[in-house]
Amino acid sequence: MDLNLVPTSTCPVLALPTEITAEIFSYYVGKRHDIRRKDAGPLLLASVCKSWNEICFSTCSLWASVFIVLDRAEDGVPFPPVQRWLSRAGSHPLDLFVSVHGGNLSEILSCLAQHSAQWWTLGFEFHLSSSVVNELVPGQIPLLTELEISGIPFGHGTSPPLLTAFTEAPSLRKVWLSNASLDTIHLPWIQLTHLTAAGCLAECLKILNETRNLEVLDIVTDAQHTARSSLELTLPHLRTFRCSDGPEGVLLSHLTLPALRTLELSGLESDGVFRFLRLSSRSAWSLRSIRLSAMEYTDSIICLQSLPSLEEVEIEIWESGDNLTPLVELLAMDNGFLPALCSMTVRAGGGSTEASPSALAEMLASRWHGNRQGIAKLKSFHLSFFHLSMLRNVTGSLFQELKTRVAPLTEEGLDVVIRIA
Repeated sequence: MDLNLVPTSTCPVLALPTEITAEIFSYYVGKRHDIRRKDAGPLLLASVCKSWNEICFSTCSLWASVFIVLDRAEDGVPFPPVQRWLSRAGSHPLDLFVSVHGGNLSEILSCLAQHSAQWWTLGFEFHLSSSVVNELVPGQIPLLTELEISGIPFGHGTSPPLLTAFTEAPSLRKVWLSNASLDTIHLPWIQLTHLTAAGCLAECLKILNETRNLEVLDIVTDAQHTARSSLELTLPHLRTFRCSDGPEGVLLSHLTLPALRTLELSGLESDGVFRFLRLSSRSAWSLRSIRLSAMEYTDSIICLQSLPSLEEVEIEIWESGDNLTPLVELLAMDNGFLPALCSMTVRAGGGSTEASPSALAEMLASRWHGNRQGIAKLKSFHLSFFHLSMLRNVTGSLFQELKTRVAPLTEEGLDVVIRIA
C-alpha cells in the first residue's frame, strides 16, 4: 500500500507535525546504529513513504550516531558507504564507534577524520599501529567529550609508538580505557572528570596520578599482577568510586578520597576489608551510598558498621551458612548501626539464609515509624532470594509469612518488596 495515497484521516500518524515525527524516529533509530543494516534504522523508515523519506533525509540527528563494524571475513569487501552516511548528518555532532578487524581501519579512519570537527563521542577497537592513527587523526578535536579505546598494543620486546592523536581535545571529560598506560597513550589527563579503566595496578596508579580532578572512577585491576608502587594519591573531587581490585584490595591502600559519596566494592576478603577500614579512616568521608557484592556476610557487616553516614545500602549475601538474623538484630536494636539509613536492598544467596518473619517485621516497623531517637525514617527495604537452592527454604510457609508480616507496613506506605529473583 502506498501511504502517499492514504488520507490523513485514515492514517493520523501522517498528520503529526514534522518535529514530533522526527522525535519519534530518533527513539526508534536509537544510538550507534549499525550502518550495514537496511532492515532497521533511518533507511527502513525512509522507505515507507515519500513523507517519511523527506523527514528522514532532512533530520540530521538520525544519521549522526553510527556503529561501523567490519569483520575479518569481510576483508577485501568495500566498507559501507561511511562518507555518504555521515554527509546526511550535516553539521550535527557525531557519536561514533568503530570496530574493524580486517584491513580497512586506516581507510575508515581517514574518512572519519574529515569530520573530526564534529566528533562528540568516539569509540574504537584498536587494531592498528599508534603511529598510523596519529597520522590520520588531525590535531584539534574541539567537540570531543567522550573517548573509548580498547586493545591498545603494548608491543613485543620494544615499546609501541605513543598514541597522541587525542591530545588536543579541550572538551574531553569522559574516557574508557583497557590495558592502557602512560607509555602507550597520552591524553589531556588533568581535565578528565570521568574515567573507566582496566589494567595492572601499577599502570592504573600512574594514570590516576595524572587525573587528580576525577569525579567518577570505575576501575578493574589485575589481581594477578600487583606490582609494588609507592604512589599515595588524594583525589579531592572524587564522588563516585566503583572498584574491583581483587580480594586483597591493594589499590585501596594507595588512595585518600575525602569527597566520596557513592562506593561500590566487589570481592574483598579480610585483608581487603582491613585496607578499606584504613581508607575510611584516612579519608574522613561522609559516604551516602554503598554497594557490597561477592563478599562474606561478616565482612560486609564490618564495613557497614564503620559507615554511620550511609543513607542507601545494597549488599549481596552469598555464603551458604549465613542468615539475616544478625543484620536484622543490628538494625532493630543498635542505634549506632546505620542511623541515617533510608533505603536498603539485600540480595540473599546460598543454601540456608533465613530470617525470622516477626523479627524482620518488627525491625521494619521500628525504622519506618521514626520513633527511635537519632534514627532516620526508613523509606525502602527490598529483599530478594536469588539462588535456586534457596527455593526449598523461602517458598511455602516462610516466604508467605514474611510477606504477610510486612503487608501492614506496605499498606502504610513503606516500600517493601520480598521476592524470589
